[in-house]
Amino acid sequence: MKLTAYADLVKGFNAKVPAEFQLPAKPTGDDLAVGDDSAQMKVTLAGDEVTSITVVTDDTDRHTFMTLYVKGVEGGMGWTSAGHYQAMMATLKDHGEHVSVEPAVTATYSWADNQVTVVLTPTDNTK
Repeated sequence: MKLTAYADLVKGFNAKVPAEFQLPAKPTGDDLAVGDDSAQMKVTLAGDEVTSITVVTDDTDRHTFMTLYVKGVEGGMGWTSAGHYQAMMATLKDHGEHVSVEPAVTATYSWADNQVTVVLTPTDNTK
């Protein structure tokens, strides 16, 4: 299933993040990664379609996470929701796994080794 078209992700994401975190205009393989030493975002592709986005960040650096995930992905793609926020806050509080299911995007938040991981996948609306 498709999360979004790569071109749409590039347009929305790159408009919200500084140059050092921007995605290339054209995909260079099945996986792309951007970020720094404390936070990374991996984009998984099938051709020109994004099938998942994974953001991993050290709990000690919220700035890069905010730039990549909150500003770039959620803000740039219009995927901000109360459910995503509540699931993220719950994971930060109890270090458990929490899932937020919205009509287009399912976000899974987890904690391990002082790192927060967010995995975005398309919501299966056929169930």
